[in-house]
Amino acid sequence: MATVEIEIKIPSHSDLLIKEGESVNLSSPLFKKTKKSLKTISLAKVLHIKPKKIFKHLTHFVGDEVKKGEVIAIKKGFFSTQKIRAEEDGVIKEINHETGEIVLEREEGKEKTVVYSPVKGKVINIQKNKVIIALNGAHIFPLKKAGKDIGGKIVVKEEIPYGEDLSELQGNILVTPSLTQYLITKLDTIGARGAITLEAEGGDDDTNVEINIIKKRDDFKKILGYNQSYCFINSQKKELYIYE
Repeated sequence: MATVEIEIKIPSHSDLLIKEGESVNLSSPLFKKTKKSLKTISLAKVLHIKPKKIFKHLTHFVGDEVKKGEVIAIKKGFFSTQKIRAEEDGVIKEINHETGEIVLEREEGKEKTVVYSPVKGKVINIQKNKVIIALNGAHIFPLKKAGKDIGGKIVVKEEIPYGEDLSELQGNILVTPSLTQYLITKLDTIGARGAITLEAEGGDDDTNVEINIIKKRDDFKKILGYNQSYCFINSQKKELYIYE
């Protein structure tokens, strides 16, 4: 067993709801974030230029913050200068030189969404864009395939008869030897957070269920003994952490 430190990314302009040294669990609010959406701006069409030439006219690039009224592109001619200004505050997320478009991420209204902790642990460090939480007594298992970073309670089911009531999996993470496409669809419908398995049928592009494949069969046998424990999937390191 080991102490594992996990990083939770904090979006810009979020309101932190925790402090260093605090203990958190799955019902602890970490921060409030503003709902965001994407807006596509057809620069090439407005400036009457070829799409591949938009970089020549841009004043901002991917990752740059822009304010309402700020010039984001400019085209100079012999007799006039054409400027395109941002219609609202946002961040440039994409520049497409094939279509001549840029994508601006902007905030939607003033209402904010509360984001809760994905783990039980202790907040040991808070930085500008992330929170670091320590998990004590964690068992570490390598993953062959990892979905997104998720955490939650484990529900072990070595066999799942057809038609079985799986409502207890809502908001939790299923551990089972194999996943059929039917089962994946059912998990998605009931709102399961994810699944840990040895093999999964088909792709997972059309599901909200995060599917994680264990690398070693012997490790999976051990994981079957952790029913009602808690886990966190580190997608970057392709590791599964199980703790009490």
